[in-house]
Amino acid sequence: MNPDEYLSLPPLQRVLLQHLLNQERVDSTPYSEYDLIKILRTECPDTQWSSTTLPPELRLFTEHFLTMHSLYSLREWLAQRNYHLAISPLSITLQPLSPTYGRTLADTDPVAEYYLDIRNLEHMTVDEVNRLLASFWTRLNHQGGRESALSCLGLQHDATQEEVTRQYRKLAHIHHPDRGGNSDHFIALREAYETLKHK
Repeated sequence: MNPDEYLSLPPLQRVLLQHLLNQERVDSTPYSEYDLIKILRTECPDTQWSSTTLPPELRLFTEHFLTMHSLYSLREWLAQRNYHLAISPLSITLQPLSPTYGRTLADTDPVAEYYLDIRNLEHMTVDEVNRLLASFWTRLNHQGGRESALSCLGLQHDATQEEVTRQYRKLAHIHHPDRGGNSDHFIALREAYETLKHK
Protein backbone atom coordinates (compact mmCIF):
# COMPACT_ATOMS: atom_id res chain seq x y z
CA MET A 1 0.00 0.00 0.00
CA ASN A 2 1.31 3.41 -0.97
CA PRO A 3 1.87 5.58 2.16
CA ASP A 4 0.56 8.65 0.29
CA GLU A 5 -2.84 6.95 0.08
CA TYR A 6 -3.50 7.25 3.79
CA LEU A 7 -2.26 10.80 4.36
CA SER A 8 -5.82 12.05 3.79
CA LEU A 9 -7.26 9.80 6.52
CA PRO A 10 -8.40 11.37 9.82
CA PRO A 11 -5.62 11.39 12.47
CA LEU A 12 -6.89 8.44 14.53
CA GLN A 13 -7.34 6.23 11.47
CA ARG A 14 -3.92 7.22 10.10
CA VAL A 15 -2.16 6.31 13.36
CA LEU A 16 -4.03 3.00 13.60
CA LEU A 17 -3.23 2.08 10.00
CA GLN A 18 0.46 2.89 10.40
CA HIS A 19 0.69 0.57 13.41
CA LEU A 20 -1.36 -2.20 11.79
CA LEU A 21 0.83 -2.10 8.67
CA ASN A 22 3.96 -2.13 10.82
CA GLN A 23 2.63 -5.04 12.92
CA GLU A 24 2.01 -7.03 9.72
CA ARG A 25 5.71 -6.68 8.88
CA VAL A 26 7.17 -7.20 12.38
CA ASP A 27 5.35 -10.24 13.80
CA SER A 28 2.03 -12.04 13.77
CA THR A 29 0.83 -11.07 17.27
CA PRO A 30 -2.51 -9.28 16.92
CA TYR A 31 -3.26 -5.98 18.59
CA SER A 32 -5.99 -5.85 21.21
CA GLU A 33 -8.32 -2.87 21.46
CA TYR A 34 -6.52 -1.92 24.67
CA ASP A 35 -3.14 -1.95 22.85
CA LEU A 36 -4.51 0.47 20.26
CA ILE A 37 -6.10 2.72 22.89
CA LYS A 38 -2.70 3.03 24.61
CA ILE A 39 -1.11 3.95 21.27
CA LEU A 40 -3.76 6.59 20.56
CA ARG A 41 -3.41 8.06 24.05
CA THR A 42 0.28 8.58 23.34
CA GLU A 43 0.21 9.64 19.71
CA CYS A 44 -3.03 11.67 19.52
CA PRO A 45 -3.05 13.68 22.76
CA ASP A 46 -4.37 16.90 21.17
CA THR A 47 -7.60 15.56 19.68
CA GLN A 48 -11.14 15.10 21.02
CA TRP A 49 -9.76 11.68 21.89
CA SER A 50 -8.17 12.64 25.22
CA SER A 51 -10.67 15.05 26.78
CA THR A 52 -9.89 15.21 30.51
CA THR A 53 -13.04 17.26 31.19
CA LEU A 54 -15.30 14.21 30.84
CA PRO A 55 -16.30 12.06 33.82
CA PRO A 56 -14.06 8.93 33.97
CA GLU A 57 -16.77 6.52 32.81
CA LEU A 58 -17.62 8.71 29.84
CA ARG A 59 -13.98 9.29 28.97
CA LEU A 60 -13.31 5.52 28.86
CA PHE A 61 -16.41 4.97 26.74
CA THR A 62 -15.38 7.81 24.41
CA GLU A 63 -11.92 6.28 23.94
CA HIS A 64 -13.49 2.88 23.28
CA PHE A 65 -16.09 4.25 20.88
CA LEU A 66 -13.67 6.43 18.90
CA THR A 67 -11.22 3.53 18.60
CA MET A 68 -13.95 1.21 17.29
CA HIS A 69 -15.41 3.94 15.06
CA SER A 70 -11.98 4.52 13.55
CA LEU A 71 -11.36 0.79 13.10
CA TYR A 72 -14.69 0.13 11.39
CA SER A 73 -14.29 3.22 9.18
CA LEU A 74 -10.79 2.06 8.34
CA ARG A 75 -12.08 -1.43 7.56
CA GLU A 76 -14.36 -0.02 4.85
CA TRP A 77 -11.50 2.07 3.45
CA LEU A 78 -9.16 -0.95 3.43
CA ALA A 79 -11.73 -3.19 1.72
CA GLN A 80 -11.49 -0.91 -1.32
CA ARG A 81 -7.74 -1.60 -1.32
CA ASN A 82 -8.04 -5.40 -1.08
CA TYR A 83 -7.46 -5.72 2.66
CA HIS A 84 -9.71 -7.00 5.44
CA LEU A 85 -9.39 -5.63 8.96
CA ALA A 86 -10.55 -8.35 11.38
CA ILE A 87 -11.91 -6.67 14.51
CA SER A 88 -12.64 -8.16 17.92
CA PRO A 89 -11.71 -6.62 21.30
CA LEU A 90 -8.69 -8.88 21.80
CA SER A 91 -7.56 -9.52 18.25
CA ILE A 92 -7.29 -6.85 15.54
CA THR A 93 -5.42 -7.96 12.44
CA LEU A 94 -4.93 -6.84 8.86
CA GLN A 95 -5.40 -9.59 6.26
CA PRO A 96 -5.64 -9.89 2.47
CA LEU A 97 -9.24 -9.46 1.33
CA SER A 98 -11.17 -12.67 0.67
CA PRO A 99 -14.53 -13.07 -1.12
CA THR A 100 -16.21 -13.57 2.29
CA TYR A 101 -15.63 -9.91 3.13
CA GLY A 102 -16.67 -8.44 -0.20
CA ARG A 103 -19.59 -6.40 1.19
CA THR A 104 -19.57 -3.27 3.29
CA LEU A 105 -19.85 -3.98 7.00
CA ALA A 106 -22.75 -1.67 7.73
CA ASP A 107 -24.90 -3.84 5.43
CA THR A 108 -24.17 -7.04 7.31
CA ASP A 109 -22.87 -6.27 10.79
CA PRO A 110 -25.00 -4.51 13.45
CA VAL A 111 -21.91 -3.93 15.62
CA ALA A 112 -20.21 -2.07 12.77
CA GLU A 113 -23.41 -0.15 12.08
CA TYR A 114 -23.51 0.99 15.72
CA TYR A 115 -19.89 2.20 15.80
CA LEU A 116 -20.02 3.83 12.37
CA ASP A 117 -22.87 6.09 13.55
CA ILE A 118 -21.08 8.84 15.50
CA ARG A 119 -24.43 9.99 16.92
CA ASN A 120 -24.27 6.99 19.27
CA LEU A 121 -21.35 8.72 20.98
CA GLU A 122 -22.69 12.27 20.83
CA HIS A 123 -25.78 11.40 22.88
CA MET A 124 -24.03 9.19 25.45
CA THR A 125 -24.30 9.97 29.17
CA VAL A 126 -22.74 8.40 32.26
CA ASP A 127 -26.09 6.76 33.09
CA GLU A 128 -26.29 5.31 29.58
CA VAL A 129 -22.72 3.96 29.82
CA ASN A 130 -23.61 2.24 33.11
CA ARG A 131 -26.78 0.83 31.54
CA LEU A 132 -24.82 -0.55 28.58
CA LEU A 133 -22.30 -2.22 30.88
CA ALA A 134 -25.05 -3.77 33.00
CA SER A 135 -26.81 -4.98 29.85
CA PHE A 136 -23.57 -6.52 28.53
CA TRP A 137 -22.96 -8.54 31.70
CA THR A 138 -26.61 -9.61 31.87
CA ARG A 139 -26.46 -10.91 28.28
CA LEU A 140 -23.14 -12.61 28.93
CA ASN A 141 -24.58 -14.49 31.89
CA HIS A 142 -27.80 -15.56 30.16
CA GLN A 143 -28.93 -17.07 26.85
CA GLY A 144 -26.86 -14.81 24.60
CA GLY A 145 -23.78 -15.37 26.72
CA ARG A 146 -22.23 -17.86 24.30
CA GLU A 147 -22.12 -15.38 21.40
CA SER A 148 -20.73 -12.59 23.60
CA ALA A 149 -18.13 -14.91 25.11
CA LEU A 150 -17.08 -16.22 21.69
CA SER A 151 -16.73 -12.64 20.46
CA CYS A 152 -14.60 -11.78 23.50
CA LEU A 153 -12.26 -14.64 22.57
CA GLY A 154 -12.30 -13.68 18.89
CA LEU A 155 -13.97 -16.95 17.82
CA GLN A 156 -16.71 -17.80 15.32
CA HIS A 157 -20.16 -19.03 16.45
CA ASP A 158 -19.36 -22.63 15.47
CA ALA A 159 -16.14 -22.91 17.50
CA THR A 160 -15.60 -26.29 19.18
CA GLN A 161 -14.77 -26.70 22.87
CA GLU A 162 -11.22 -27.62 21.84
CA GLU A 163 -10.89 -24.38 19.85
CA VAL A 164 -12.29 -22.40 22.78
CA THR A 165 -9.73 -23.91 25.17
CA ARG A 166 -6.84 -23.41 22.75
CA GLN A 167 -7.80 -19.78 22.02
CA TYR A 168 -8.33 -19.00 25.70
CA ARG A 169 -4.90 -20.38 26.64
CA LYS A 170 -3.24 -18.44 23.82
CA LEU A 171 -4.90 -15.12 24.72
CA ALA A 172 -4.51 -15.64 28.47
CA HIS A 173 -0.79 -16.15 27.93
CA ILE A 174 -0.56 -12.90 25.94
CA HIS A 175 -2.72 -10.80 28.29
CA HIS A 176 -1.73 -12.18 31.71
CA PRO A 177 -0.89 -9.28 34.09
CA ASP A 178 2.32 -11.04 35.16
CA ARG A 179 3.51 -10.70 31.55
CA GLY A 180 2.58 -7.03 31.30
CA GLY A 181 -0.99 -7.61 30.10
CA ASN A 182 -4.08 -5.67 31.10
CA SER A 183 -5.86 -7.19 34.11
CA ASP A 184 -9.33 -6.11 32.89
CA HIS A 185 -8.79 -7.91 29.58
CA PHE A 186 -7.48 -10.96 31.38
CA ILE A 187 -10.54 -11.05 33.65
CA ALA A 188 -12.88 -10.66 30.65
CA LEU A 189 -11.10 -13.56 28.93
CA ARG A 190 -11.43 -15.74 32.00
CA GLU A 191 -15.13 -14.92 32.41
CA ALA A 192 -15.77 -15.63 28.72
CA TYR A 193 -13.98 -18.98 29.02
CA GLU A 194 -15.94 -19.90 32.16
CA THR A 195 -19.19 -18.99 30.37
CA LEU A 196 -18.33 -21.21 27.40
CA LYS A 197 -17.36 -24.13 29.61
CA HIS A 198 -20.93 -24.28 30.89
CA LYS A 199 -22.81 -23.72 27.60
